[in-house]
Amino acid sequence: MNKLTPFYCVIIAIQVTSCAGMQSSKQEHAPPETLALEPPPVEEKAPAQETVGHPALYYNYLMAQISRSEGDIEGALAHYRAAAALDSDSTMLMFDLANLYVRAGQLDESKQECVKIIKKDPNHFHARLLLAGINSALGSKEEAIEEYKTILQQDPDYEEVYIYLNALYSELQEYEKAQENMKEYAKRAPESPLPYYYMGKIAFQQQDYKKARKYYSEALKKEPSHESSLVELALLYEEQKNFKKAVEVYQTILSYYPRHVGAQSHLGQLYIQEGKLDYALEHYKQLDELVGSNNQVGLRMGLIFLEQKKYDDALKEFSLILRRDPGDDRARYYSALAYEGKGEVRKCIAALEQITMESEMFTEARIHMGYLYEEQGDLDRAIEIIETALKDKPEDIVLYRFLASLLEKAERYEEGIVLLQQALEYDQDSEDILFLLGVLYEKAVRFEDSIKTMEKVLQINPENADALNYIGYTYAEQGIKLDEAERLVKKALELKPEDGYIIDSLGWVYFKKGNYKKAVKYLEKAVQYASGDAIIKEHLGDAYLKSNLNDKALKMYEQALAIEPDKHELQQKIETLRGSE
Repeated sequence: MNKLTPFYCVIIAIQVTSCAGMQSSKQEHAPPETLALEPPPVEEKAPAQETVGHPALYYNYLMAQISRSEGDIEGALAHYRAAAALDSDSTMLMFDLANLYVRAGQLDESKQECVKIIKKDPNHFHARLLLAGINSALGSKEEAIEEYKTILQQDPDYEEVYIYLNALYSELQEYEKAQENMKEYAKRAPESPLPYYYMGKIAFQQQDYKKARKYYSEALKKEPSHESSLVELALLYEEQKNFKKAVEVYQTILSYYPRHVGAQSHLGQLYIQEGKLDYALEHYKQLDELVGSNNQVGLRMGLIFLEQKKYDDALKEFSLILRRDPGDDRARYYSALAYEGKGEVRKCIAALEQITMESEMFTEARIHMGYLYEEQGDLDRAIEIIETALKDKPEDIVLYRFLASLLEKAERYEEGIVLLQQALEYDQDSEDILFLLGVLYEKAVRFEDSIKTMEKVLQINPENADALNYIGYTYAEQGIKLDEAERLVKKALELKPEDGYIIDSLGWVYFKKGNYKKAVKYLEKAVQYASGDAIIKEHLGDAYLKSNLNDKALKMYEQALAIEPDKHELQQKIETLRGSE
């Protein structure tokens, strides 16, 4: 027996609604496939006259009505079954029983009753409608389609059935049948926007955006304020990244429906994407008035204030959220960022410390704490925090990655290598972990292990530009396999053509090959993309020097020294050049 909860039955995909048509504004503006499943109302009447001699039938029938009105569905079912047993020819009792089975979530039993009704009365319209909905809910889509087609033969003007059929055809991806079904609906309801709305949805599903726009526009000609068509048209423009048009349609929606929550929300998101934060904020404020004290809306407003560096306003929004829900760690995390923006680092760390291991924000909070201590020059404390976090979450690859970067900065390379080897036990194919491991091997002067590890990265992803570049640059630094180095770096550059570090690697390969003209060409380009990198400027200085462009070389060395004032090699190069003047 297939049993579903009563709640599930209320939200079944295909619904059986009243025969009254779609006259209310609510039905007009909400696509019928989203309406709740409710059995069609049938006028209740006493059992058949020929059963007068059966007082037990009347007793059970009346008790069934009382039990149903009191919400006792099981009790009502028991009395209906008893009544139906005493009047086996009453399709009215059978249909009431079928309806109750639906409410009880007993769809197979309801289906059996509908089949019995139709066998007795093939023209029992409501039984067929209920049977079609049950078949759809049970996954018997083809059977549901046949029932709906039979209903349309009996009543070709029953508009909802065209829509139910459309939903089934679309679910089965039988889009041509869905379109033909809607065209027939359009003939039956020439003034309705709904057939064109649904034809637009079908075209949208097929990513035929031009045809979808045409149908939505036709629907809006029939009814300019048709909410569903306006919403779908706006979503279509969003899908096409035509944000200007999407904004125009959402504004049209608000002109008809000023309290439209979806339009306000989407406008806020679109304005954020366009960088128009003040406009976005205005819509979120209106949305907040509509939905009232909503944490999601408050969080978005707080994030906008955070982006605008209005830290006090951001803190106000996040505090309101935490007052309503002290367990909202997203608001707590962003409060910490607001304190950081104000320069109140202690308060920032205090807020981050309140985020416990059970929170989805735990990893992010601990990493940010580590970052703050690193920025303060307390690298040991940063490492300690992440090590403690890893004890709580020993399988968190993100924590491994961040801790390894801290150990690299602390020049504790062998510890970092051991750590990343542990991380690989949890994710042996992690490109990030393997790449970091390769870097640490190189820093620990274990070049062979470094190259082997980077080659593992390329086995997993042959188009990992960073690994290609790393191997190529390592060969160039060592002055070995320079042709292979050139090939690898060129491939990396094809993948990331505007990466200053990869351009620098290619220039350095040419430098090592003695092709100083090409070296200068690429290293000058690298400096344009990564002007704040001392090594790249030093490389360009070396290339200028080899090209007898001493003035340019000196200038580059001086710029590099300004970035790294403690680099002894640069100081020596500058002194040598100045001494030769």
